[in-house]
Amino acid sequence: MSPPFSSPQFVPQTLVAYGAAAERPARPSTAWRLREWARREFYAQRALAAIRRTGHLPALVYHDHSCDWFVNHGDVAIADTLVNHVVPRGRVHVERRNWRPAGSTGWLDEMTTPLTIMVCGGGYVFLDAAGKLSPRLASDLAEFRRKGAAFGLVGVGVNQLTENATRRDLQPDAGDMDTLLGLFGEAAFASVRDTATQEYIRRATGLEIPLSGDPALFMLDPDHQTAQRPHHGQRLQVGLSLPFHGAVVDRHLNRCLPAIVAALRETQVSLNCDFHYFAHFDSEHVLPRLLAQFGLHFTVHGGSVPALLQGYGQLDAHIGGMLHSCILATNHNVPLIGLAYDAKHAGLFNVLGLPEQKLDMDPDALRELPALLSSTLQRGNFIAAQLLRARRSLLVPYRQVIAKAQAQLGVQP
Repeated sequence: MSPPFSSPQFVPQTLVAYGAAAERPARPSTAWRLREWARREFYAQRALAAIRRTGHLPALVYHDHSCDWFVNHGDVAIADTLVNHVVPRGRVHVERRNWRPAGSTGWLDEMTTPLTIMVCGGGYVFLDAAGKLSPRLASDLAEFRRKGAAFGLVGVGVNQLTENATRRDLQPDAGDMDTLLGLFGEAAFASVRDTATQEYIRRATGLEIPLSGDPALFMLDPDHQTAQRPHHGQRLQVGLSLPFHGAVVDRHLNRCLPAIVAALRETQVSLNCDFHYFAHFDSEHVLPRLLAQFGLHFTVHGGSVPALLQGYGQLDAHIGGMLHSCILATNHNVPLIGLAYDAKHAGLFNVLGLPEQKLDMDPDALRELPALLSSTLQRGNFIAAQLLRARRSLLVPYRQVIAKAQAQLGVQP
């Protein structure tokens, strides 16, 4: 995966890649993995039996199908992309750290100065349902200052998990304004992933932060791509990903799964297509097993970011419930539909110039999915060309913020 810019020279610096899933997850013991597999299989078999008994999908509970070591592969993609682009070929020492809980102190003390901390995209600007900023951000700022470390933020976004996909006009309070002004005002380099975040930071701080998109949009270099879609054979190849990685999200999923099943069955008949499922969080592996009970069979992709990225290259169209499922598919300029379970999907599709390709994850709205998918395939060449144009446009400010990060590390872009 070649970065779309030249290689820096070696300097004795330490880069701290600070992300939602920046660390390599520890591999549990064989005994623990078998125990957790048996537990998850019990709940999977119980759900399958309920479908066979009633003909309906049972309510799913995220924790029944998850494990402590599961990671969101979209967050891994962000951190890996940024590390590869800022310090390719390991020319600067890199420490990877996951976002710390609020109140954490001293977690930078074991590292050698000088440090540059890079907040690796994602929904770092996390808000609760009332719009209050996560206290983690104030803790992070205090730790950065205490250590005297330089820091920056690349492609970060506002993330607010709510019961609908529409974000209110958020008004940060005085304490949140001070935290945001400290983070973005003192940053050596900074960019945001969407215009909603840009406007929120402007309102809170008065600062104009560049818009560079999500870093994972540039896993593949758009400067070396064309918008021409490959031919995958006589049958259409359609991808799917669904969000199943938290308590708020699984309420959305349970409410919408019957409508999704109905839409996919209609699509399977009208398009005579093959389905692919992309598991971005390993708790999702139960979903294609359940959908198979309704005659919907999938080739399943997952396990690593490279495996997911390779799978997206096989598609003619994609339906993405996970945000980074949409983003990884966009690396191949795949015509796509976003199933929005919160407001960040709108941010992505607005940045891509395709707001009409977002569909709220709501049972009534999902009735439109078969028609929207048919339209997406008919407009496939246009959508692919627009995705490529958007990524090339965003690549300019993305390269600029990467160059600033490299300059802070003392290397030449």
